[in-house]
Amino acid sequence: MKKYGIVIVMFLLLSFGFISEENVYARDFAKRGTVMLTKGNSTVLYSKWTRGHVKNTYPSYHIKSLKSSNKKVVNVNKYGVVKAKSVGSAKITLVGYKDMQHKYVKKHTWKIVVKKSINAKNKYKYKVETIDGEKGVTLLKYIGDDSQIKIPKKIDDLSVIKIADECFGGCDGEEAQDKYYIPQSVVMGNNIKYIGDYAFSGCVNLKKVVLSNKLLNIGKGLFAYSAINDLNINAIYRLNKVPDYTFVRTPLISNKHRRLVIPENVKAIGDWAYAFNTISEITLNEGLEEIGTSAFLSDYGIEADTYQRITIPSTVKKVGNSAFECDTLIMATIKSKSLELPNAVFKTKISITHSSLGEKIFK
Repeated sequence: MKKYGIVIVMFLLLSFGFISEENVYARDFAKRGTVMLTKGNSTVLYSKWTRGHVKNTYPSYHIKSLKSSNKKVVNVNKYGVVKAKSVGSAKITLVGYKDMQHKYVKKHTWKIVVKKSINAKNKYKYKVETIDGEKGVTLLKYIGDDSQIKIPKKIDDLSVIKIADECFGGCDGEEAQDKYYIPQSVVMGNNIKYIGDYAFSGCVNLKKVVLSNKLLNIGKGLFAYSAINDLNINAIYRLNKVPDYTFVRTPLISNKHRRLVIPENVKAIGDWAYAFNTISEITLNEGLEEIGTSAFLSDYGIEADTYQRITIPSTVKKVGNSAFECDTLIMATIKSKSLELPNAVFKTKISITHSSLGEKIFK
């Protein structure tokens, strides 16, 4: 049902002119029909016809043929996956049907340029802006073809200081399943000070990220629904807050940090920050002041090795609804007797100590 819904949405957008028929996306940088690739790398050509066909998501009734003018330079398969074989240039020609009745045939051509290497500035959409008095470069979107990415320290002699919203992430659905679309690792230097919302979210092949140790601010959903499993997590904790949705359903928490310890310098844990992970033990240190809605909500129906006890420090002033909604939770210790809790902090009745709030905290 979801797949057909996507098809319908795309059809409506095309019908009302929100997406041009001529717009072609190969990692978002082929709008003019020219794609740059590094020798040995691959990418996916996106157009009205090839979108969604990479993993054979839908019947390929839009595509009649895809051909390379020089197979020694690039190969292309019927789903629009292009492989750069040698330095040079070639054209990829698509013959596609206008509609499912095959009443109208239209062609589109991409020029593929294969280089031995591509300058770092040509792998990003970016802009120059001033943030808190510092003039620097903000990376808007990664448009390169590398799976192992090292973020440049400078572009046009200006320091790269920010990664914008959805710069590497923001991909979802079937596109996120395409191995040519998602980076596997990202390394940044201490020049990066700001990271926007959902910068790496949905990246299902992203296993490792090295964050800057000079971060001043990060947005929400940074690694939500990604495959991240290797991260210098203290670079986030040193900001004193774990933003909303940061680690929703990530192997990093369910595997490497299954016994989760929140350092004492962290003052706030955002909404859904660690939701839908398998956490066997949670340690919240004194100094924590706020726990957001559904912050530690466990996977529904997942009972194996999930946490059974929780201690809420005396410094906590606010706890959101369903913050500790977990099927296996049997005991909570609340050190602050003045803490007022909403009615739905826990999923079922559990044993409470150091609290005079009684039944009002239960669903």
